[in-house]
Amino acid sequence: MLLILAIILTGAIFLLDLFVLKPAVFSRENNSLRERAANLRQSTSRTMQEELGTLSQFAATIDEIDSLKESGEVSRTLLSGWKSGLILRREGDRLVHVARKRIESLPQNWLEQIPTGLRQGMARIAGQIMLFAESDPDDGASLLVLRPLDDVICSRIETPGSLEATILSPENKPGHLDGKESGFWIVGKNGLATAWTLKNPAGEPIGYMQVRGDVSGIRAQAAGARRSGLILSALAVGLALLVIAGTHMLVLGPMVRLLKRVQLVESGKGTAASLTHEMHGEPLMLARQLESAFSRMQRLSTTDALTGLSNRAHFQEVLETFYHQAADTADLSRWC
Repeated sequence: MLLILAIILTGAIFLLDLFVLKPAVFSRENNSLRERAANLRQSTSRTMQEELGTLSQFAATIDEIDSLKESGEVSRTLLSGWKSGLILRREGDRLVHVARKRIESLPQNWLEQIPTGLRQGMARIAGQIMLFAESDPDDGASLLVLRPLDDVICSRIETPGSLEATILSPENKPGHLDGKESGFWIVGKNGLATAWTLKNPAGEPIGYMQVRGDVSGIRAQAAGARRSGLILSALAVGLALLVIAGTHMLVLGPMVRLLKRVQLVESGKGTAASLTHEMHGEPLMLARQLESAFSRMQRLSTTDALTGLSNRAHFQEVLETFYHQAADTADLSRWC
């Protein structure tokens, strides 16, 4: 019976894990992953905004230099730490190249991608997504700094646990977005990838940013929570089995034996002294009470209440006892 009960409780643990524990842990893990993806996007966007602020400071600083030669030297020094970039002076509709690095040519209408009056932002120029910043116009002239959002900027994205950041063209839209502005998905065993749409100042999509982050801690925490739940469930089942087994051994089993002995005493096949044999705890106390009651009833049934002497019933019982003893030890056929 205990084996059957153990099998039933094991099945209950399995169903509990399947329909309660596993969905709850999955939901919690999914919420943590969603929060992690949102943190990656926010951290990356914040870094891009900081880069735009840095470009604006460069544009304002270089624009304050009166000498074109000196401003060119400062600009070239700035570009030396970049993978590629372009610095121009805008004088009305006329553009003067101050410094450039790995940007040889631009489309004729590329300036249309940068709205007039917008001091900083992001635009797609010559197949690249570029960050731009422009200084305040002074006497109709301003300084324009452009830097591609390339691997140099991606390597500066200080997102905790970030594995890599990738810029994708509009043609390489991540399939996991599926018409959404942003999304996330699991990569490998402990990787998380999140992607979102990059837009120009006009709100038009110009590409996608994809960042991968490490989520081994989240996955381990979810696995640990599920494992802890299973361990607690197993301990609860084990405790229940111990209680049931202890109850059966110390209470139910002795009570069943006691009832059988009472039936034997009532039928005359047992004695009151046998009631307390191998009894423990509460059943022993009950057996002693029953033994005392049976002994008292036996005395009452074989003793005259008025004189206190043995009555006819006692005489008949003694006679039957001696008769059976004699029958067991002698051959009574010769007396017949």
